[in-house]
Amino acid sequence: MNQRLLLLLFFIFDSIVAYSQDPSFSQIENSHYYSHPSDLLLRQGYELELVHRSQWNNISEAYTTNFLSFFYQNEKMKSGYGIKLLQDIEGVGKLKTEDVKFVYRYSLIPYSYYKPRSLFFALEGGFIRKSIDWTQLTFSDQIDPVFGIYTSTGFHFPDYNSISFFDAGFSVTYRDKLKMSSFRLPYSASLSLRHLHRAFNFWFYKPDESLLRMETMIPTALTITVSTTIHSIDFYGLPLLKPILRYESQGNLKKITYGSLIGKANELKQSTIYTGLFISNQYNPFSPFNTNSFILLVGFEKIYNKHLLSFAYSYDINTTGLGNGTTAGTHEITLNISFSTIEKGFNQPSNTFQKCPEN
Repeated sequence: MNQRLLLLLFFIFDSIVAYSQDPSFSQIENSHYYSHPSDLLLRQGYELELVHRSQWNNISEAYTTNFLSFFYQNEKMKSGYGIKLLQDIEGVGKLKTEDVKFVYRYSLIPYSYYKPRSLFFALEGGFIRKSIDWTQLTFSDQIDPVFGIYTSTGFHFPDYNSISFFDAGFSVTYRDKLKMSSFRLPYSASLSLRHLHRAFNFWFYKPDESLLRMETMIPTALTITVSTTIHSIDFYGLPLLKPILRYESQGNLKKITYGSLIGKANELKQSTIYTGLFISNQYNPFSPFNTNSFILLVGFEKIYNKHLLSFAYSYDINTTGLGNGTTAGTHEITLNISFSTIEKGFNQPSNTFQKCPEN
């Protein structure tokens, strides 16, 4: 019990006084709007994305992250608009990060089913608020090796418990297909930068994110995601494969997640079922000795009239020194709903596996 308490204290104070990292979701494809707001195929209508992530469930009140986004696109316009809401809660001290971003997306080359080459970019801007409940923390003068934890501390709580600052980001997505004889291979590549004030070192704007007023700035987060769909020309005759690779860099954290989805689409029933396996590595990405977790995933998609519903669940098997038995792994649930407002708004029963035309 004392080891878990000290572990939580370490993570809480590390978040307060050091450079922090953004949350990272395991389901790359189903949380794409969080990492890459430029990565959407909706031609016209509304898209809603919800993600719930519960990490280290054996440790009371360790990590919980919730994400919600809403996006609108008009077919006759190249511009789309959206909003992103994030809440991240860490530890018994209730260290909260609340993030509100407004998104503007522009289609430099609009997407078309028969012309899959497309280019999108997106700008996002809003506010981040960090807060903490000082009374929920346990300090070193409260811990006794014999009597345990005392009920009072000599620590003088600050007269503030939150800090807010403006934040901005940028994202770009390119889609195309490779032609090799009669074989067609659609692919997608996205790049995003969050916390641009840090990336460009704006002399006129250097927000302090530290709750202890230690003049620290949140590091720039770089995310690169590449994916493709492998299938025969008879698209629905064979299982679909979708290899995905994501690279993340923020401060000292370097992380790579790679793996593949495998699914089966039913054009008649306009539905798709799929599963997936991914490996997440930190610091030395391609070393098998630095595997952070194995990610198991199952998902389902279904078109109802002009609405596409996607639901998926994933479980992270922790392979670090803490062990999966101590942490109980990580659960993640995603729900995506697309409301198309045009006829034939979806030209395939899956937005996860991109179909490639034969021409």
